Amino acid sequence: MKYEDFKKIIDQMGDYLYQIGLMNYGESLLNPDLFEMIEYAHKHNISTVLSTNAQFLNQENAKKLIQSGLDLLSISLDGASSKTYVRYRVKGDFEKTLENIRYLVKKRNESKSDLFIDLGFLVMKHNEKEIDKAKELALDLGVDNFSLVKLALMNYRDVSLDEALKFLPEQEIYSRYKIVKGKLELSQKEKKNNTCIWAWDRMVINWDGSVCPCCVDYDCQYYMGNFFETSWEKIWNNERYINLRKQILKNKDRLKVCYNCSASIEE
Repeated sequence: MKYEDFKKIIDQMGDYLYQIGLMNYGESLLNPDLFEMIEYAHKHNISTVLSTNAQFLNQENAKKLIQSGLDLLSISLDGASSKTYVRYRVKGDFEKTLENIRYLVKKRNESKSDLFIDLGFLVMKHNEKEIDKAKELALDLGVDNFSLVKLALMNYRDVSLDEALKFLPEQEIYSRYKIVKGKLELSQKEKKNNTCIWAWDRMVINWDGSVCPCCVDYDCQYYMGNFFETSWEKIWNNERYINLRKQILKNKDRLKVCYNCSASIEE
């Protein structure tokens, strides 16, 4: 998204926003306008959140993030060794990622910034034995929080069991799914926690202005309108949005974007 387009969003919606997440699918640090976007949001008293794999969190970008006034940074570190890290982060550089995180924490502390740094560990079959090691690593790096993240499979009802079992952790406590008659289903705990709030208090605006109800709708199957063509108020209250909310309340399990949801209230 271009900076000028981002400004249009804030100028229209700023009075109604308390937080904005500057990410969806993709690496936000590749956007050269990111730091200006964060600064502009803060001028409107909007809290900012960012997620990154830290591959592009070099010294220059680390300083810019701190100076921008970013409130919360979530870093994905899905392995506690090079071997497990590259299994999922293909061609990623584990040591470089650690070096980038250490530098960021060091500069954050030196500047006495309020930036909160979370380290997220996506639990999978090949790395679940490294959880304790990952916790120790988080302490060594000096981050503020360590989070265990449950793997969410896109369109899990269409994924073969053999394929899923290559990645799903063996310990049930770390899995969102259970096996029922040879197929994957959400566990009872996940179903209980899978309560939707997205359709009532937030929206996703993609780089091209297309509006989707939530981040789980990664390819915008539930297109609600285009922000750059229609005011957000009209989109928020249009027939598509109203019908979607009704369907969620009536039987959300029939909606592909809902049965596949990874945004449980517990998380």
